[in-house]
Amino acid sequence: MSSIVPPPVARWAATVCEVVATEQIHQHCAVFIAVPGLDGLVLAGQLWGAGDDSGAVLVGEWVVPLHGSVCGRVYREGRPALVADTSGDPEYRTYPGALARSELAVPIVAEGETVGVLNLESPRPATFRIVDLERSLDHARRAGEAFAAANLGALLGALLGSDDRTT
Repeated sequence: MSSIVPPPVARWAATVCEVVATEQIHQHCAVFIAVPGLDGLVLAGQLWGAGDDSGAVLVGEWVVPLHGSVCGRVYREGRPALVADTSGDPEYRTYPGALARSELAVPIVAEGETVGVLNLESPRPATFRIVDLERSLDHARRAGEAFAAANLGALLGALLGSDDRTT
């Protein structure tokens, strides 16, 4: 499968993860985005921390469903999720190499519309606190502003509106 994430969007998402990693403890930092015509969120960027990268979770190919996943719920509802113990959330979806026991996911909003989700996972239960949530909301706000300023939503629509998804 080829990547359905245009390079400018992948660069934006990678930058978001790099910035977040300077301030957040995590195993895995990921940015998922909504893609026109896809009933899920595609991984646009990621940064592995202490976790074990199996090589199976690929940017532009890994998709989480809008229903039945924490990130999907955050996207649909536009509200953050602070999951102290992933084993207690029926919508938590694991992935290859995952050691996650806690998760923090916040919506990324650009021009009033949710465009994606910033997702942090840690191998320890109850890693994330309210201060981490507040910090992540600020990161997501700035990510949304950068997304809008770079006109990435229009780029996604234009590029993925056609049948050619091999950018």
